[in-house]
Amino acid sequence: MSKFMAYLIETLNHDQSLSHLIDPSDKIHNLIKRQTLMTDSSANLV
Repeated sequence: MSKFMAYLIETLNHDQSLSHLIDPSDKIHNLIKRQTLMTDSSANLV
């Protein structure tokens, strides 16, 4: 949690947008992609 707060404060200090912190869609897409890759690679082992 403190790492997130430090990043939030640093972003505010540099007058950058916070929308990439608030919008979780990129994180969700990355999780889906990672899960798909893991599933595909485990299927290749069988």
